[in-house]
Amino acid sequence: MAPSLQKSEHAAAVDRPVYLQVIYPEPQPYRRFLPFMERLAAARAADQVTDTILLLEHEPVITCGLKTRAEDFLLDPEEIRNRGIAVERTSRGGGPTYHGPGQLILYPIVRLSTSPLARDGLLAALEEIARRTAADFGIRAFRRPGMPGIWTERGKLAAVGYRIRRDVSFHGLSFNVDCDLKPFSYINPCGLAGEKVTSVAAESAAPPSLEEVQHCMLAHLDSMLGRVPQSATPAQLEEILGRRPVNG
Repeated sequence: MAPSLQKSEHAAAVDRPVYLQVIYPEPQPYRRFLPFMERLAAARAADQVTDTILLLEHEPVITCGLKTRAEDFLLDPEEIRNRGIAVERTSRGGGPTYHGPGQLILYPIVRLSTSPLARDGLLAALEEIARRTAADFGIRAFRRPGMPGIWTERGKLAAVGYRIRRDVSFHGLSFNVDCDLKPFSYINPCGLAGEKVTSVAAESAAPPSLEEVQHCMLAHLDSMLGRVPQSATPAQLEEILGRRPVNG
């Protein structure tokens, strides 16, 4: 059975609204996941689902945002594909970036007019979640004016790119935990030439697991949302939407 979208007993006890929290155990192919995410955003806009947070990894892919230019590719896209990395157009803003195993993705599918995440702006909220998560592992991370994302002295640790349609956000935050950083050298990440990229593993003597980072990120998300998470499996989310699973 799909989980009820009504308040859980715990949520009712503290009189706080719930949000749906869905964690994907395996890396997801971007080409098939993107239309699913857009369908979920449309369902949220139609009030067919509640606010939903997706946490996952992607299979290796370079995604090309709406501002991607040909010169942002430092290696021919066909050669990138030959190296086992997909190259896909996407509906978010910004330039190209890389996603792959070991990188934690947080997609907030939320109605902005009612979400605490939008109180000071969604960009600031996602950056702050990334900054606090980095701090949990002794990493001093910071914002750079006019350059979305979170940085350390070694390079960019987290990227933010999203789109808003009918008051609902989709796409979101990517946070480098222990991913292959070499594919970032095939592009100008987010359209920024000459900028370096880093990860929690590169910044830490004893890198944490992806699960540890995920736990901290969700704790900061819950704190900023002020809402009660209601866990659902990917299959249960698919049941709510009434379609076949995105991965099969």
